[in-house]
Amino acid sequence: MNIDTADLTVGAYSTWWVIFNDPSGCSDGSCGENDVLPPPGTEEANVSVLWTGTGTIVGPDRMGHFSASLGVGLDAAPGQVIYGDGLLDPMGAEVHIIVRYHGPAIWDDATALVEQLSTFQGSCTPDSSLGVGTDPNAFGCFDAQATIHLP
Repeated sequence: MNIDTADLTVGAYSTWWVIFNDPSGCSDGSCGENDVLPPPGTEEANVSVLWTGTGTIVGPDRMGHFSASLGVGLDAAPGQVIYGDGLLDPMGAEVHIIVRYHGPAIWDDATALVEQLSTFQGSCTPDSSLGVGTDPNAFGCFDAQATIHLP
């Protein structure tokens, strides 16, 4: 995948593969969030969610550039796997790519910065209100953009 995108908020981003290895098993005739959450309900579509292997810091130009590739199987995963067996059928799978925002880049903490660029919850709280008054770096992550690639 190669994504060149614009209109992003300045800060840290990671990208994620959401792979529906059997899109015919998706509910409602199309694959979406209801087929991903919660993970125990993903058997019909054989869903996998994993890091693409890339993240970036978006600067004042608000442009993002992401490039990655993925081989077949779980062993091809470049890093964090939320769940699933990876890409199993490259020609038959429906693939969604998520651009996930992790808040302002934490430049003064190398470990936290790497987590922002490579983990699903890197330097984020599940609920942004939890970070108020406790950790000045806490932030509620969100999915800023997405692309959908049909089989």
